[in-house]
Amino acid sequence: QDFPARCRDVSATGMYMYVPAATPVKKGQTIRIAVGDVSEPTLADLAGREMPATVARVDRWALTETGRLGVGIHFAEAVV
Repeated sequence: QDFPARCRDVSATGMYMYVPAATPVKKGQTIRIAVGDVSEPTLADLAGREMPATVARVDRWALTETGRLGVGIHFAEAVV
């Protein structure tokens, strides 16, 4: 099942993103990230890639600030 996400921060080993509040996600879950458009030129190589990852944390407090869940993920392999 696919769920939209908006990236807040990305590094070579992981990403922090916001997902819709009803997204069924939990710490330790294995997921697959499909990267769409990338506006940051230094991350352009990520556009169109699919990458396996593990959910490292789920921040429900983000709901009050953004209306979305905050999710930190760890990539299975370094990406940038």
